[in-house]
Amino acid sequence: QFPSPRVKLDFFVRIIQHMMPMLLVLSWVYIVSMLVKEMVYEKQERLREVMRIMGLKTWVYWGSWMGFAMILMTFLVLALVIILCGGNVLTYSDPSLVFTFFWLYSLATVSFASLVSSFF
Repeated sequence: QFPSPRVKLDFFVRIIQHMMPMLLVLSWVYIVSMLVKEMVYEKQERLREVMRIMGLKTWVYWGSWMGFAMILMTFLVLALVIILCGGNVLTYSDPSLVFTFFWLYSLATVSFASLVSSFF
């Protein structure tokens, strides 16, 4: 058996291991709910039809919503990466990889918000 260095116990990780997943999901809930609310409001007030009458194409409409939402989500993901990687919660993780993973999750969340908004 080879000698190994002494193991340090990190009590912060033990405390946060149950709270961190819930906090990460809750950080997206507010932005997604506001996004769905704005999409439904636009549909309710028939603003989309007015824009289509003025000549706006459908792909431009949905592309603008996707772009707007992803700009907001990029700021959220950037803040989460700074907190998690800068605060030594994810000590051995590459921040660019964490950013990419959370950004792709945000992309899927925005797509799901678009789907949910079509039901209202």
